Amino acid sequence: MSQPLRRYIQARHVVYLLTDKRAIVADSWVIKIILLPMISSIEVTRTNSSFADVLFFDVVFENSEGANTIRDGFIGILHADAVAREMRRLQAAAS
Repeated sequence: MSQPLRRYIQARHVVYLLTDKRAIVADSWVIKIILLPMISSIEVTRTNSSFADVLFFDVVFENSEGANTIRDGFIGILHADAVAREMRRLQAAAS
């Protein structure tokens, strides 16, 4: 199974938090804390008409093809455009 597909399946068991200083992705195994000033770009990608991804950090993983990098963040969420706008606003206020 590809890493992006695995990430979408895992997203059902993930909690996403956005505070005034950080973005947090918490699943049953790992908590990723990303300080807003450390985010270099925020992208929104549509998965369908209702859900989209807000991508704002890179994950490096190894597979049979070697090292690969994928964009990660808040996967398969409603109101992704509004979340990305708020993230950009908070990021500007934090720096």
